[in-house]
Amino acid sequence: MKKAFTMIELIFVILILGVLAAVALPKLAATRDDAEVVKAASDLTTAISDISTYYTAKGKFATNIHDMTRAIVALNANNGVLKIKGGDCAQIRVINAGDATDTTSPARASKIIIDFSQTANKDDAACLMLRKFPSIKNMCAKGDDEIIDECEIIVSGFDTNW
Repeated sequence: MKKAFTMIELIFVILILGVLAAVALPKLAATRDDAEVVKAASDLTTAISDISTYYTAKGKFATNIHDMTRAIVALNANNGVLKIKGGDCAQIRVINAGDATDTTSPARASKIIIDFSQTANKDDAACLMLRKFPSIKNMCAKGDDEIIDECEIIVSGFDTNW
């Protein structure tokens, strides 16, 4: 008499493997998104640190953001973009004190502006996770329940109206 698995035993094994796959695959996808967000948060804090260090060493921002950091993708002279999964998630721009701004008066402070609301992927799940990420909220000095749209980091000078 030959020993073998019965048909019912094989069906139970296939059923158990199917249940395990149904539970494990969504967890794997979520883990991948979490890893992308952690990498993006690290890239963003590295870029801010690089840009701040450049300003400290030179006394002003460079005319090209790529001269100050390689952690983000340069768009044009003073603008860069942070990408998550190939999509734009945040714009980063620098303004030197005395430079012309969107308003009629020149900037009074040298600052780094992180803008999450001006990108095409602003409502992407990974971008929303980044906007809520603790180290990003801490860097931007925002409260726990806030979703960050824009963040200004003043490097030098003051930016108050008297």
